[in-house]
Amino acid sequence: MKEVRVHGRGGQGAVAAVGMLALAFVLEGKFARSFPMFTGFERRYAPVVGFLRFDDKPMTIQLQVYNPDCVVVLDSTLVKAVDVFAGLKKPGIAVWCEDRPVEQIPLSPAVKRIGMVDANKLALEVFGRPIANTAMLGAFAKTTGWVQISSVVTALEQKLAPALVEKNVKLATRAYELTRVVEL
Repeated sequence: MKEVRVHGRGGQGAVAAVGMLALAFVLEGKFARSFPMFTGFERRYAPVVGFLRFDDKPMTIQLQVYNPDCVVVLDSTLVKAVDVFAGLKKPGIAVWCEDRPVEQIPLSPAVKRIGMVDANKLALEVFGRPIANTAMLGAFAKTTGWVQISSVVTALEQKLAPALVEKNVKLATRAYELTRVVEL
């Protein structure tokens, strides 16, 4: 079983992202569960965490993810308020919402692979707004190799309203292409 924790802020689509990612795994014949946790009141910009587990066999665990194999960070400013790397298993994987030198990212020693993409810049180009959750799904697929980008695209097509599909697919696939993966 693999466990993933997605950190974002209210309104960034972290909860929607884990749901679409769970569907992508199901489309590949895996079993997946996803659910959110809100820290405090459910309000825009407040820290939000989404949890995902997937495996080749059915799962019964419904607890929060305390020791993820991978963390996905939708907003780099969260590191000032939340320990996004808490409990990360070694060797851990991080998917980061900015593309900058690794030395400038406050990483945990547990991180052994990081995928970086300027998700907000891509979202601004595609949507005119920095809603980067689907970009981070593409970055997740590229960084981990655990799910195919084609499954992510199919999940977007199935979960999103028809008017939103084309731009979100473009954003996820563009992020997949541009994600820079570094082994540490």
